[in-house]
Parts: sequence; C-alpha cells; structure tokens
Amino acid sequence: MTRPVPGLFVGLPQRPASAAQYLIVALFFCLPFNGIAALNRSLLVLFIVMGGLRLLQGQWRGNKPWPVLLWFAMPVLSLLWSVNGAQTRSQLLPDVLYPAIGFLIGYGLLTLQERRLAMLAFLAGLATLCLWSMVIALQHRVGETQALYDATHGVGKFSTLIALAVPLLMGWLLYRPQYWQAACLLLLLSGAYVSQNRMVWLSLAVVVLIAFPVWWHFSGARLSAQYKLLLGGGPLLLLAGIYVSIAATKLANALEPGVKHSVLDAFIHNERFEMWRFWLERWHAAPWLGIGFGYDIQRLTYGALKPESWFPLMMAHAHNVLIDYAVQLGLVGLAIFVFMLLWLARCFLRQLQRGHSGDANWIVGLVGLCLLAAMLSKSLTDDFFTRVPLLAFWLLIGIVLGAGDRQDKSED
Repeated sequence: MTRPVPGLFVGLPQRPASAAQYLIVALFFCLPFNGIAALNRSLLVLFIVMGGLRLLQGQWRGNKPWPVLLWFAMPVLSLLWSVNGAQTRSQLLPDVLYPAIGFLIGYGLLTLQERRLAMLAFLAGLATLCLWSMVIALQHRVGETQALYDATHGVGKFSTLIALAVPLLMGWLLYRPQYWQAACLLLLLSGAYVSQNRMVWLSLAVVVLIAFPVWWHFSGARLSAQYKLLLGGGPLLLLAGIYVSIAATKLANALEPGVKHSVLDAFIHNERFEMWRFWLERWHAAPWLGIGFGYDIQRLTYGALKPESWFPLMMAHAHNVLIDYAVQLGLVGLAIFVFMLLWLARCFLRQLQRGHSGDANWIVGLVGLCLLAAMLSKSLTDDFFTRVPLLAFWLLIGIVLGAGDRQDKSED
C-alpha cells in the first residue's frame, strides 16, 4: 500500500556520501545560473546516465505516472502534423526529453537523502544568484541591466525560479522554523525585487493563499484566530505592497508609453489582452491539433502578420501558456495538458488528506500544490514552460510527488 514517506522536510540532509550525491548537488546548485550552459548540460547528461543505470538495476520505487507521460508524448506526436517539422524537432530535446527524464528520475529513482540534497542545493544556488543579482543591481542602480540578464537567464525566468523555490523553503519552515530559512527567504525576496518583475509577487500571493488555510488546519498550533489571521494576512499585505511599488514604475500598456495609467489599469489596459486576442485568432486556423510543438514555431509561422504597432517580443508567443499550447497542440493538446495538471493536483491533495495534525506528511502535498500554483500563475501572463524553468519545475515536481508516492517505508 502506498504511503507518504515521513521526513522529506524534517531537518537538513547529511553531507553527500557518494559520487552520485555530489553529482546531484552540483546539478541542482548550478541549474539557476546562466552562462554555464555547457557545464549544466554535462551535469544533466551524467544525471540521466545515473538514472538509467539505476533503472537497469531495478531501483525504480514509484508508481507509473501515465498522465504525465501522455502529456510528454503529445509534442512528439505533433511531428506528424507540424507545419515546421525542423522547429518541432529542435525543441523536443530541451523542452520535452530532458524535463521528462528529469521528472522520472526525481520521481522514482532518488533516495530520501538525495531528494533533500537536491532541494537544498537548488535553494543554495538560487540564493547565491540572488546575492549576485543584488551586487549587479547596486553597481548599475537599475533592475533590468544586460549584466543582470546575462547572469540570470533574464528577469522573467529568474523570478520564475524564485517562485518555485519559495514553496520548497516553506516546507522546511512549516515543519520547524530556523534562522537559515529566514536568511534564505530574505535573499530570495531581495532577488525577486531586484528583478523588478511584477507577476512574481502575485504568484507568491497565490502560494500564500493556498498555504495559509492548509497550515491553519494542520498546524495544531495553539494560537488565537486573530493571531493566525495576522500570520496569513501580513504576508499578503507585504506582497501586495511590493507589487504596487514595482507596478507604479511600469507602463500599464507598453504600446501607450505617453499615456499615464494607474496601477490597477495594468489589469485592464495591458498590451497582453491584444496579444491574447491575436493568438486566439491564429488558433482558429488549426483548432484541434494545432500547428505543431515549438517555442518559436508561432513566430516563425505567423511573423508576417505582426501588427505595425507591436514590438518584436510580442510576436514571440502568446505570453500565456494555455493559449500557446492551444495554438501549438490544439484543443486536444490543451485538454491533455489541463488533465495532467489536474491529475498532479489530485495526487498532492490525496497526500494532504493522508496527513494529520502533528504529522509532517501533509507538508509534502502542500509543497506540491504550491509548486503547481506558482508555475501556472507565473505563466498566465508569459510562458515559462520552456528551458531552465521547465526543467527545474519537472525535476522538483518529480522529487516532491515521488516522496509522497514511494512504496517502501524506509528512510533510505
């Protein structure tokens, strides 16, 4: 009978004790950094080789996550009808094969110690990058500098990695608050502020909105209702304040630089509404199966239709993952994507339901739900289901989901 493995977020992992564990630490620490693509690719290949050897040795410990595998099969199948087969083939390795294998290894081929090491290494690497980004920002006195972009894969992807890291840190924080968690959280939030990205604060607010009622139910803390509301409402007010302070420096609509709008107008007059209408019209050209998978396939296929007022980045993609997948893979692909997300959410909800007050197992399910919410909410005004954020997302989802679906009862 499947049961959650206790202790995923209980305490810190021991020091690496094998070459495989050092490899895992190196991969997850280096993952957030830009400019070291060759090193990261080499570490990822070694990680895949390690997983393959373990699979051949019969070390698989998980169930069979068929909905996830079905989703990863859809982009491959789109080769049969893609309008640009070369573009689709070029995207399969970084955006399908690597994330799929990373998910499977994280899900069923890592020990509890290795899962802890991986998550902590990712937090350490990203916290280091946040510190570096603050140094860069202080030197240039602006947020979006070329130096900051070169260090972080760009502020959008950088802030997405931060949104994924916060739920992991929250897992340890909910079990037993310690000073290192506060220091790491401060670095992550400082890095998010340096990025001057607005959406990351809304994504973190979504995480808080999910985590707070769950914590209220399971914590068992003897606190007054007023104090619990303060603990939940305080972070939301802080995130809202930071969002407003950043949004006030941004244009509500990049196509109207001379028009002054309020902060709330970004939700009404933003250029993304025009982009979404444009790409939904393109979806009508191939509504069922789409034009084929590929991050750049939309721009390459419809570039000649770019409105004169648009700047080039607006034609890159729809800036909404749901619309992007609808255009690329049609209603069939979008339905499979949504079904896969709902299946993952159901798995994490079941882990929550198996927990109880005084038992840390519910934290695993909560962290998984928050990872889903952070990635999806961050990709509703852009599309970060690609490259480094996508790989990080699937590695972490595999690690957390596998911790709840392990069939053995040992702590490795």
